[in-house]
Amino acid sequence: MLFFENIPFLVLNIFTVLDPRMKLEYYRHHKWEQEWVDIAVKQVTDLYKAHYAPLDGSTREPEDVGKRTMYATIFPPRQVVEQDELSSYLTTPPIDPESDALEWWKVLP
Repeated sequence: MLFFENIPFLVLNIFTVLDPRMKLEYYRHHKWEQEWVDIAVKQVTDLYKAHYAPLDGSTREPEDVGKRTMYATIFPPRQVVEQDELSSYLTTPPIDPESDALEWWKVLP
C-alpha cells in the first residue's frame, strides 16, 4: 500500500504543486495523463484564487505616477499588468531536488 492512497487528491496536488522541487514536473515525470495534470492545476489555482489571490485586480499604476517629468507630461501614465503569483511560480522551473523546500519559501519577500 502506497503512503498516499488515503490522502485526498486535492491535498496530494497541493503538496506536489507547491513543492518548488517538483511543481508540475512530478506529473510529467510519472507520465500522468494531461487531463489529470489539468485537474491538479485547476484545484490549486481555484484554492489560490479563493483564499490567497489579491482582491484589488490585476493592474496597478507605477509608484512614480505622481512625479511630473517631461516624459510623464508627454505620455499618459501606464498601467502595469502583473501576472499572479501562482502563474509566475508555475512558469519557473523547479529548484534543485536536493534543495530545502521550506528554506526556499522562507526567502521569498
